[in-house]
Amino acid sequence: RVRTTVNQTLSWLAVNKLDLLLLHNPCASEKDTLLHYALLEEEVPARARALGVSNLNASLLEAILAASRVRPAVNQVGLSVGGGIGPALGGDPETLRRCWELNVTAVSYVPLGGSTKAPVLEGRHGGNEFAQRAVEAVVKQKNMTRAQVALRWLEQHGSAVVFSTNSEWHMRENMDGLTNPQYELDPIQMRILDAVWFQPRGYPDAELRSCYKRM
Repeated sequence: RVRTTVNQTLSWLAVNKLDLLLLHNPCASEKDTLLHYALLEEEVPARARALGVSNLNASLLEAILAASRVRPAVNQVGLSVGGGIGPALGGDPETLRRCWELNVTAVSYVPLGGSTKAPVLEGRHGGNEFAQRAVEAVVKQKNMTRAQVALRWLEQHGSAVVFSTNSEWHMRENMDGLTNPQYELDPIQMRILDAVWFQPRGYPDAELRSCYKRM
């Protein structure tokens, strides 16, 4: 089935080789996940230049690396300020840290909140009140948009991002937020934004409350 799917994809795209072949989700068990990744390995290098994984937490990523001959180039995970897909599927600080240590590029596929349970870019979506306040405080300090703050926070944590827009103006604005040196977030701003990700319910500890008052 893997070979059939790869051949269909090559035919649809009218190419001879894929740049990246992705295991989109972990399977029901670690054993099955390793088995399916091994099947994808058979497609390298003939039909794919590189392999990737998605929604793998730190322990499962380590298992893949220990058992496989082809290192995954990327791990796509649900990361965003004040939200994320959760630690079981890699949306946690430990997974991001291990990706960096293991030289696997972490890629956030919901950097602006997306379908996660706690988007913070627009108040009408609900979510975490402190996250919204923290993002808005940085927006005012740095004269940035909410999207620029969310993207820059991920970039400074070493995560690549995937986002889309129908507006060329928004695309340029978002890219400016990622690359313009004047938008670099300082340690206090990063710590405040970290709080709504690291803290289980999004409420900052005493140290973070003190930082927030200094913003």
